[in-house]
Amino acid sequence: MLGVDNTGKVLYHYLHALHVKVSKTTVYRLLDTPLGNSMRGISDALDSLHINNAAYQLPKEYLDELEAPCIVVMNDNDSPFCLIEKIEETHITLSHSQRLRVSKQQFLQKWTGSVLVGEVTESTIQEKNCKLKDIAMWIQQHQLLLAGIIAILLILYSTKRNYSTGISPYLLTLCIGVLVSSAILYKETVNSRFLHRFCHIGKMIDCNEVLHSKGSHIIGMGLGELSLLYFSVLLLFALICPYEFYGISVTCNIIAIGFTFYPVIYQLFIIRKGCMLCMLINLTVWSSCVTLYILQGQFNREFSLSAMLSFIAIACICLAGWLQIRALLKVKEERKQLKVQFSKLLNPDSFQKLLFAETQIEAMVNKEIALHNQISSTTQLMIVTNPNCKNCARMHSHIKEIASNVSISLVLLTFPKDGIGEKVAKTIIATYRTDGWEQAMAALEEWYKNHNIKEVDKYAITVEEQRIWKQQQIYCSQQHISQTPSIIIDGYYVPEFYQLKELKYVLT
Repeated sequence: MLGVDNTGKVLYHYLHALHVKVSKTTVYRLLDTPLGNSMRGISDALDSLHINNAAYQLPKEYLDELEAPCIVVMNDNDSPFCLIEKIEETHITLSHSQRLRVSKQQFLQKWTGSVLVGEVTESTIQEKNCKLKDIAMWIQQHQLLLAGIIAILLILYSTKRNYSTGISPYLLTLCIGVLVSSAILYKETVNSRFLHRFCHIGKMIDCNEVLHSKGSHIIGMGLGELSLLYFSVLLLFALICPYEFYGISVTCNIIAIGFTFYPVIYQLFIIRKGCMLCMLINLTVWSSCVTLYILQGQFNREFSLSAMLSFIAIACICLAGWLQIRALLKVKEERKQLKVQFSKLLNPDSFQKLLFAETQIEAMVNKEIALHNQISSTTQLMIVTNPNCKNCARMHSHIKEIASNVSISLVLLTFPKDGIGEKVAKTIIATYRTDGWEQAMAALEEWYKNHNIKEVDKYAITVEEQRIWKQQQIYCSQQHISQTPSIIIDGYYVPEFYQLKELKYVLT
C-alpha cells in the first residue's frame, strides 16, 4: 500500500512538473493495475495520458546528462521511485515522500541507474476541475476522520444541552483519546508515513519502530487497538449512563494509569526509542484522571448492578465490533499481499513456464477461417468466444486493448440449437469479411452491450459466411473446445489465474 501510494505521489508531482493538469484521482486510477507500483505501471499510465515516455538503464556516469524533471529508481523498498526536480552542479533536488536536497555523491549511492523520461504531446490529456477532484479525493481518504470529528462535536453539543455541565470536560478527554487511538491504528495498519514529521524526530523519536516492536503488543493486541477499545467503551458508557458512570470510570482510569508506566519504561530502558503518539495516549489517560478528580463531588461514586451490567454489555459489543473490523482489515491485508505476489507472476519467463505446464491442443486455428487482427507477432493468441456468453461479454473490452500489439485469432463458438447466437456469429463474420477486424469487433461489442446490431441488414450472410462458421464449429469440436471464453497461446491453454487484461504484461 505504502509503495503504491508513494508511486502515485511521485507520478502526480512529475505530471505537474510537466505542466500536465491531472487530478490525483486519475493518477491513482491509472496506477491501479497489477504492475502499478513498477516502472512498467508508470509508463502505462503515461501512455494512457498520451505522454511520450521511455525508460533507460544508465551507467551512473551519465548522471550529468539527465534533464529534470525525470523519475528515477532508488534502492529503497518503501519508496523506490523519486522525482528529480532540479539538477545543480553539486546537488540534486529530489521529491518522493518529502522534498530533499542532497549531494550528487549521496544520490549516486542509492540510485540504481534506472530512469524514466517523458515528453508532452499535442494529444496529451489536460483534465478539468483538478483542484475540486483533489479536494473530493482528500475528503474520501479522510472520511472516517472527518466523521469522527463531526461525531465528537455532536456529542459535545448534545452533552452541553442534555447532560450535566461537569461531564463535558471528561467526555472531551475521551473523545481526544478516541482520535489519538484511531491515528495510531491508522499508522499501524494503513499508512506508516502518516504524521511522519511529528512521529520521526531525530534518532530518538520513531513511532513506527515502537509501534511495530514486539513489546508494543499485549495479549495479541497493539496499542492502537487497546486504547481505542478503552476510550470507546468509557465514552459510550458515560453517554448511556451519565449519572452512574463515575465509580466504574474511576476504577478503569486507575487501572489504565498503571498501564501507562509500561510504555514509558519500555521506550526508555528497553527499545530506547520514543513514540509521540504513545505519549499522547498517556497524557490523555492522566488528563482524564485529573478531570475525574475535579468532578468527584458532582457525581455518585457508588457502584450499581445496572451500571455494571451496562458497562459489561457495552464492552462486549465494542469488542465484538472491533473483532469484525479486525477480520476485515486482515482480509484486506491478505488481498494486498496476494496482489504483490501475483505481480511477480506477470513476468514473461514465469508466464512461459506456467503456460507450458497447461493442457495443449493439437493445432492452432487456420487464419483463413478465423477473424484475425492482421498483426504479425511471434506469439499467436487465439480467443474462442460466444455471442451469448456473459463472461465473454465482460472480457470483450480487453480484446481491443491487447489487439494493437499481439496477433489474435478470434473463433465464434455457438451452442447447439442457439439460433440467435448462430445468426449473430455469422453476421460478425460477414462484417469482418466486408469491413475488417475493427468494425467486426465494434459490432460484437454493440451486441454484447445492447443485444442488437443496428446495421445488421447491411451485411448479407452468404454461403461463404455459412462455410466459415461451420468450419469454426468443426475446429472447436476436433480440439475438444467446449467452454467459452477459452484463451489459448501457441497451442496451450492460458492458466486460469491469468485474465485477458493481464496478458499485455507478459506478451508485450
